[in-house]
This record gives sequence, C-alpha cells and structure tokens, in this order.
Amino acid sequence: MPGVELSDQVTADRLNAAIVDTVIDAIVTIDATGTILSFNRSAERIFGYHPSQIIGKPVTALMPESYSDRHQQFVDRYIGGGSAQIIGIGRELEGRRKDGSMFPMYLGVGEARVDGAHLFTGIIRDLTDIKAKERELESAREDLFLQTMFAQRLSALAEMAGGISHELNQPLCSIRMYAETLRVILEREESHQDRAPQMLEKIIHQVERAADVIQHMRQFASAEAQAGTETVNLAHIVDETLDLLGAQLGNHSITLSVNVDPAFVVRGNACRLEQVVTNLVANARDAIGERGEGERSIAISAHQTSSHVCLEIADTGGGIPDEHVDRIYDPFMTTKGPDRGTGLGLAIVHGILRDFGADISLARNGPDGATFVLRFPMKQDIMLA
Repeated sequence: MPGVELSDQVTADRLNAAIVDTVIDAIVTIDATGTILSFNRSAERIFGYHPSQIIGKPVTALMPESYSDRHQQFVDRYIGGGSAQIIGIGRELEGRRKDGSMFPMYLGVGEARVDGAHLFTGIIRDLTDIKAKERELESAREDLFLQTMFAQRLSALAEMAGGISHELNQPLCSIRMYAETLRVILEREESHQDRAPQMLEKIIHQVERAADVIQHMRQFASAEAQAGTETVNLAHIVDETLDLLGAQLGNHSITLSVNVDPAFVVRGNACRLEQVVTNLVANARDAIGERGEGERSIAISAHQTSSHVCLEIADTGGGIPDEHVDRIYDPFMTTKGPDRGTGLGLAIVHGILRDFGADISLARNGPDGATFVLRFPMKQDIMLA
C-alpha cells in the first residue's frame, strides 16, 4: 500500500483536515472574541448545527446561559495575563444543542498563536451515554445494597429466633394463666366475680404485648421500611433493638447497661438505624461469646459534642485482631468462623450511616474489648427537647 507523501504542503493540509473531520470528538476552534472559526463533523453530530449555520457565530451558542455570560470574561482575563480557568486543564461541563437541550460533556481547551492572534481549540466529548451507564451502575449498586441489607435483616432475625420466642412465650403464658383464673371465677360463680374485669384487662395487656413483638418483627424484616429520612430518637432505636435482643443477651449471661438520653435525636430512618444498632450489639454478643472467660457486658451510651450526637457501643469481648482492623468495613470481611457470619454486617452499617451523613469509628480495641462510636451530624432543625 503506497504511503502519503507529506512533503507537499497541500497534501499535508488535506491530511490534517481529514483527521480533524473524522475523529470521534467534536473539535471547535474560536478566536479571542469567541467567534467560531471551525466546526468538524463530530461537532455537527453532537451539537446539531451544520458548519454553515454556526461558523462565524459566538461560541456561547453552544453553552448554557449560566456559563455563556462569563465565558468572554474568562477569555479576556486570560489574554490579559490572568490565570487559566480551563485552558490546558479540561473539565466536565454542560453543552447546549441546537434544539436547546443540555447534555454533559468533557471539554479540553488548547491555545495556539497564529500571526500573533490567540486561537483556542476545544476538544469536546459527549458524555451522555457514559453518564447514563454510570446512573445504571449506581442504581444497580443501590438495588444490590438494599437486597443485601434485607437479606442480612432476615439473617439477624433467624439468629434472634431464641430470644424472640422467649419474648412471645412470656405473654402467652400470662394470657393462659389469666384466662384459666377467669374461667374458674366464672364457673364457680363466686363473689370474686368482681375480679373478672381485672383478669380481662391483664389478658388484653398481654395480647397487646405479644402483638407489639410480632409487629416489631414485621417492621424490622420489611424491605419497604428501608426508605425515607426522618427525625429519629436514639433512645427509641436502642429500646426497639433490645426488645428483640435483650432476652438473647440474658440467655448468654451478658450484663447490659444503657445510658441514652431520650432528648438525643438525629436524622435517619428508624428501621435502618435499628439494623445498625442490632448488627453492632449482635457483634458484641458474639465477641463476648468467643472470648469465653472474663467480664460479660455490653454498654450503650450517648453524648453530644458541639457538632455531633454520638452513640457508643462497648463490649468486653476479645477485640478485633490488629491485622483486620483496617478492613473491618470491607464486604465479606469477617473474623468469625466459616460457619458464622457473612462478613456483611459492618459493611452494611457503614453504608447506612454514610447515606445519612453519619460515620462510624473503632474508638477502643484490645484484648479487653472494643468500642464503636457512631457520629451523627447536628442539624439546625434538630434541637434537644
């Protein structure tokens, strides 16, 4: 195949023109006044203008009004010796098509001097498809996160089955005892029948208690409960968590202390924050169980700084091995045995808190236990009661 002889300037100019006209990115050249001097085929395809319609027009026709008003000021300042806002740097901006629609684009600008005149060449890449793919990936990531979080909830409920059965068994036994007492009273038609309304009230109270436990379980396991942000009372979150886990901690001979002022409120979602506390308390329970000997206690407390409301969960387990500390929030990272834990608990906790602008840190770690601190930003519309 014969080559192209570039010694002929005319041929070289044609080659350069062919290259400019066939690259996939738009190439637009303007002078110091912002007048468009050249407009390649990709620019025609991206912006919708034929070169005859746009060459000689202000380049601001290709920009949103919010930027076009300042464009010439940037150029004049640069020519006058000011700093470059985009020349030689490149950035993502919005472009305006002929039909007035906006689209995301990447713009890189280079400068040339021809006979002392400033010329600026813009290389433009349409990011519409790339941004759409990014949104699809982000949506898929969010869906996967929610599904994983829901599955982890169900796993947590399965682990809490013993404690939940205890919570339900207690009111059911009480209901049976009160019902049998009421039956005896009614059968004997004794003068003690004035106790019947009292027995009925106690039965109703225990039925409501059992219903509350069941409703709590349903809310905790509900995928729909994951949406929305509201003002949440931290003490209520802790109480709801311990309704499900409290009996189980007792079964493991773990002493529990709670000191959370009911006045502390944060922005979040009650069900998702309950999952955060549940995961951390369950992890503390497991750490204490693996340690075996020594003090067996979990302390939950809260305090306020000038900028944050902090919730602390401390345990007397064996702590986290030093080699794992930097990776504890990584998905599938677990210090538990192969038959215990998915390694998703702390990753989910970290993701939930991030969604609410909060964070988590390991404040204490050693052979005598670990303390996690949740830090929620103070909001102007959230005040102490």
